Amino acid sequence: VMCGKQEVMKTTTESIDIRAKFLADFEMLESRLNGESSTPLHAIRRDAIEQFGVLGFPTIRNEEWKYTNVQPFVRNSFSVAGNRKTTLTRDDIQPFLFHEDGDFVLVFVNGVFSAELSFLPEVQGGIVVDHFAAAQQQYGTIFRDHFAQHADYRSDAFTALSTAFALDGAFVYVPDGRILDKTVHVVLIADARQDNVFVQPRNLVVMGKNSSAKIVESWGVIGENLGFLNTVTEMFLDENARGEYYKAQDTPGQSSYVGTLQVHQ
Repeated sequence: VMCGKQEVMKTTTESIDIRAKFLADFEMLESRLNGESSTPLHAIRRDAIEQFGVLGFPTIRNEEWKYTNVQPFVRNSFSVAGNRKTTLTRDDIQPFLFHEDGDFVLVFVNGVFSAELSFLPEVQGGIVVDHFAAAQQQYGTIFRDHFAQHADYRSDAFTALSTAFALDGAFVYVPDGRILDKTVHVVLIADARQDNVFVQPRNLVVMGKNSSAKIVESWGVIGENLGFLNTVTEMFLDENARGEYYKAQDTPGQSSYVGTLQVHQ
């Protein structure tokens, strides 16, 4: 019995240390945001990191995680990526691409949009295919109405962490009655060539009445170090909308992925 108690105490201590690391990373992120720290989006980020501080990472004592022990993965030393300019080339990411000519391709390296590696053809009829960071400025009302409204960060630690560190990701908006006839391919790459990276892309898809769109999310890790992807995608489908969402995985065995897809339809 004493051994059991000691093990619980050890696990609890490790969890607190891991939690403190991410809380410190958030403070560092906040210090780099300048004027953005006073926006409504950042108020949500702050609320989310407070929720993460309360929740901590799940353990096998949580019913939904009793068969999956995440502690060995999350207690590794990770760089919370997001401000490093990528040096990857199109050849580097080619193994993760499988789109057809004319499709939209949004490439995110360590959670940040890469215009050089992406392909965004012109689109008509008010349809928007863009990245999170740009869309929140240009389509603020739509963004605010739906961001963090469908994925519950108050009860799920990984969603809370994603919300706290939300900087970029895919944004798709299809107005009423419009059909997006080309596939949107969202490519999420963790560049782990220099160190272990913790990557948290955040995607938002909003579809109006009688609209249609198809989205493919794929992810991969480049490099010998550990890559941890924590992806949250929120989808809102209005009346009679048809949304197709596919995921394709191609990651090495030493990497980890937690994916949350929340759909309001």
